[in-house]
Amino acid sequence: MLIYRFYLQRSGSNLRNRMAHGLINDSEFNSPMMSYLWWVTLRLCCLPMLKHEQQV
Repeated sequence: MLIYRFYLQRSGSNLRNRMAHGLINDSEFNSPMMSYLWWVTLRLCCLPMLKHEQQV
């Protein structure tokens, strides 16, 4: 739900659409929202690896 709200939902940031159409300016890439989204993405990608490492 969090990813949907930030990346896709019109009432949210609609980030996917704005990125795909080149509507994000350079200063927006340094915004707190972009940092948070990057953190969420990394967490979702790395979480399975961390869980696997703990099991070994």
